[in-house]
Amino acid sequence: MDCVICTHPKRKEIEQELLLRNFGDSDVTFKTLADMYNVPIKDLKIHALMHTTVEYEESVVDKIKLKEAGILQDTIKENFTTLKNLGNKINKIINAHEIDDPTLGQLTKNVVELYLGCSQVIKDTTDSLIKMNISVNGDHNSGAQALADLVNVIRGKDGD
Repeated sequence: MDCVICTHPKRKEIEQELLLRNFGDSDVTFKTLADMYNVPIKDLKIHALMHTTVEYEESVVDKIKLKEAGILQDTIKENFTTLKNLGNKINKIINAHEIDDPTLGQLTKNVVELYLGCSQVIKDTTDSLIKMNISVNGDHNSGAQALADLVNVIRGKDGD
C-alpha cells in the first residue's frame, strides 16, 4: 500500500509543516494538518516517523533524534571534562596530603558531590543514547559495541 503523504501532490508542503511542528511550532498540530491537506491523521504520523522527506533526505524523526543525540553528546563531553578536571584536583589534594601537612580538608563536600553528580549525568546520558540507538537501529549491538560507541561519543567525531 502506498503512503498517502508520499503520493500527495503537496507532499513537500506537508513535510515542511511537519518539520515546523517537530521544532516547536505549537500552532501546527496533526489535526490541523490533516484537515488542511485532507489526509488521515494516522497517515501523517506514520509518514513523519517512518518516511524520508523530499527536501531533507531523512525522516523528520531522524532529524529530531540526531538533534537530541547531539545535545546528549555535548552533555556527556561537558560533564566528562568537568569530571576529569575535578579528578585531577582531587588527586592533587590526596597526593599532597601528609600527616604533618594535611590537605584533605580542601576536599569539600561540594567538590565530591559535583564529581559524583557529573559521573551520574554521564551514566544517565549514556543510557539515553543507548536507548535512542536501540530504538533507531534495533537491539543487535553487543555490550562491547555499546562500550565502543560510548568511547567514540566521549572522544567526539574527530577523536579529540
